[in-house]
Amino acid sequence: MAWLSCSSGIIIINRYILTELQFGYPMALSALGQLVSCVVALIICDVFKMVPLVEIDMEYFLQRIAPVGAAHGIGLWVSNQLYLLLTVSFIEMARSLMPLFTVLALWAAKVEIPTNEHIQAVSLTGVGCGISAYGEVALSSLGLICLAANFAIEAGRMVMLQFLMQGHNMNPWQTLKLMTLPACGMLVLMTLIVESKEMATKNADAIVLANWPAFVAAGTLGLCVNILGNLIIKLSNATSVKLLAAVRGPMVVVSGVVLFSETVTGIQLFGYSLALAAFVWYNVLAAKSLLKRLET
Repeated sequence: MAWLSCSSGIIIINRYILTELQFGYPMALSALGQLVSCVVALIICDVFKMVPLVEIDMEYFLQRIAPVGAAHGIGLWVSNQLYLLLTVSFIEMARSLMPLFTVLALWAAKVEIPTNEHIQAVSLTGVGCGISAYGEVALSSLGLICLAANFAIEAGRMVMLQFLMQGHNMNPWQTLKLMTLPACGMLVLMTLIVESKEMATKNADAIVLANWPAFVAAGTLGLCVNILGNLIIKLSNATSVKLLAAVRGPMVVVSGVVLFSETVTGIQLFGYSLALAAFVWYNVLAAKSLLKRLET
């Protein structure tokens, strides 16, 4: 419930900041969330030393951890960019397509070969999402490209993160620290290069000062989502996060309609229902496959 509440809340608050408050700087907003998570994790791990730490050498960090963290940072930016291009409702409906990208990532990494049932399930999600896209009234070509990029980055990151955390007895707080360092560095650098000049010209700091509770909430929720997601993956696997995302989907779709007056057509609802059913089917198959591997 905690992850569901926080992950739904961060979607709504980010959408509100980017569009309703007209703070159109998705890189800076993403950097804020990662900065808060990084600072808190550093304090817990290195200042108060509240958790046991696994020794990580610089070579391992640069080769294994930094690429995952940097990919996470880029994925967050693309994810926030979507709120400027597409409706929250459609974005959440389209997330049902994540199993397709996950299957491709697992196959590309030679971690898992999909069964016929897996292929059927992800194909059905593709059909459902295609129907939802056909019924979307505010569709954007650039938005669809960013959506596909976000899914590809997230699928690859989840596979790498699961391998990293389950292959080492690493505390979730240490994982958060190690991941947010490169993610925060990447996002701050991108913000300085791409957005900082316009932010200074348009006095973006005035928006932050006038609406600081919203930005504090965004940073806090980002921290909660990060640590809870790491904890879930540590205790189970990436499939558990995707199952929770399936439960979150309808909640966010309804929130988009109620809070932001977004339009959801009947065709979209039909396509989303089909995709969501296939999404759950895929994750049930994935859970069964995991249980079989654990039994053997």
